[in-house]
Amino acid sequence: MLALAMIATAPAGCQRDLIVSVEPEDAPGQSAPTLETLLGPGEADSWVDSVFGGFSGASNALFMWASEEPSLASHSLFQFGFIIDSLIVVDTISGALRFDSARVVVRIDTLRTELASGGTTIQLVSVAEDWDAASTTWDFAVDSPGVTIPWSTAGGTFGQVFDEVVLTAVPDSITFQLGAASDSLVSLWLDTTQVNTGLALVVSDSGLVSSLLPRLRYELIPEVTPDTAFTISVLADASTFVFDPPAPAPALGVLRLGGIDGWRSFIEFSIPDSISTTSGETATLKGADISLAQLELVSLAAPDPSFAAETGYTSVAVELADDFVVFGAKTPVGSQIDASEVTIDPDSLESGSTIAWDVTELIQTWADIPFDSIVPPIRIVLRALPEAATFGYWEFDASNGDSTALPLLRVVFTPSTNFLLP
Repeated sequence: MLALAMIATAPAGCQRDLIVSVEPEDAPGQSAPTLETLLGPGEADSWVDSVFGGFSGASNALFMWASEEPSLASHSLFQFGFIIDSLIVVDTISGALRFDSARVVVRIDTLRTELASGGTTIQLVSVAEDWDAASTTWDFAVDSPGVTIPWSTAGGTFGQVFDEVVLTAVPDSITFQLGAASDSLVSLWLDTTQVNTGLALVVSDSGLVSSLLPRLRYELIPEVTPDTAFTISVLADASTFVFDPPAPAPALGVLRLGGIDGWRSFIEFSIPDSISTTSGETATLKGADISLAQLELVSLAAPDPSFAAETGYTSVAVELADDFVVFGAKTPVGSQIDASEVTIDPDSLESGSTIAWDVTELIQTWADIPFDSIVPPIRIVLRALPEAATFGYWEFDASNGDSTALPLLRVVFTPSTNFLLP
């Protein structure tokens, strides 16, 4: 009896080699560890940082200052240019017969106001010279390109004192009466052929008073109903404050953020092809999945008290579109980096504290650029949002500052798990 051998043969053209073995580093499904790297001025291929100011002025501020202290003097200046002088009364448009009982109401910023122990006297006075809200300084009524006009008296040339209030406690608001000058003064502001020099708030003794924009309130007496008064309220449409001395320029090795000059910190660096991780391995960020990337700055001690940020403010990281080493403060910026908002809180910041801006979105975009592409440096600017949100600023170590507190890029990432098909 013959034994039959059953042999299965594959159809022609469908044969394939069996996978006998695969090297572990080439295996499909290979896992990759999560790694962390710290890139600073010493680890990056290049690291440049700098500070530029001038992005905001007192006229952009959300508040106003009036103070008289040995370390800082400041006067608030403002104008009312939009004066309502007519109403529709009984279907008739009527001009004003007179402006009666005019007063200036100032809401006080209670967090920033600091009164002297014996009380603080704040006066409402007239400004005697024309000034430019966008450019005026302690020394110059106008300080714009091509036109420079000094004040006759440094800090502002003032005339009549309309009213004064002595503050022994910080109120929510202050009201100053214009008194007998109400009708003539408001009528003068209404006359566009006349120079509207405006008003000023001045501390005549000592203390610091911070306020929101002043508001003018007055009773409008229409011609058609001279026995009826209508209360009108208008906000100052031009405002600023001048102060002395000016903020000092940043010292060498210092990055600065915020303040009335709108200080911004500019940073550029290049990531090398091979990086060292905190666990001692060598890896590359190209093609990696970026879990977290943070730009970290280390706080210096508080700046001079006159210019230290007095309340917390927001800072964001923004992409730069070009080389700030070439274009300086005029370097065009791109979009804000998602999730990069942080709070600069002077009450909790101490020397050596770390502030971290989340730049994961930007570093992931960089990591996704193909290997054979030309990769530009990473350029970032840190700024306050909004600028002029606080009078003072805060400072951090720069790349040429304290060697133990240098700026860092911290990245947590998973390297690419590409494998070869056998």
